[in-house]
Amino acid sequence: MGKIIITSCIPETKALETYLKISDFSKYSDFIDVIRDISVEVINDNSSISKWEVDFENGVLCWKEKDSFDRAALRINFEKYEGDIDKFIGIWSVSQEQDDSIITFEAEYDLGMSLLEDILDPIAGDILAHTIQEILKGLFDNIHFRSINIQTLALKE
Repeated sequence: MGKIIITSCIPETKALETYLKISDFSKYSDFIDVIRDISVEVINDNSSISKWEVDFENGVLCWKEKDSFDRAALRINFEKYEGDIDKFIGIWSVSQEQDDSIITFEAEYDLGMSLLEDILDPIAGDILAHTIQEILKGLFDNIHFRSINIQTLALKE
């Protein structure tokens, strides 16, 4: 089990403009090869179901997640409900800081392989951090990363 928090800054950009860009999940596979495919089924203005296929080590992880969009709060909540990963839940949030947009990505994940979690969780955290950074670099040419925090929450016996 692990947790990741990435905070980044996009200079001289309105928070709403930033939020609208990160809300378009269907574009993410354009920016990084590890994401094989993303399909999005819009439920209504505030929610969608997205299906993800992502390369992981020597295989492919597939899952579906429920995505909830709160434009007024500039926040996206997501939660995996079906697929290869036991747990993947988190948020994207955007705020305005003077003339700059601040993006925070937070997620908790659990691959569900307790016998291998000490080995796989740090790898999964690194891959997830790299993937999010590459997506953001693809969306925003002038992005600056403020912090990248990866925690492995594996319990030791």
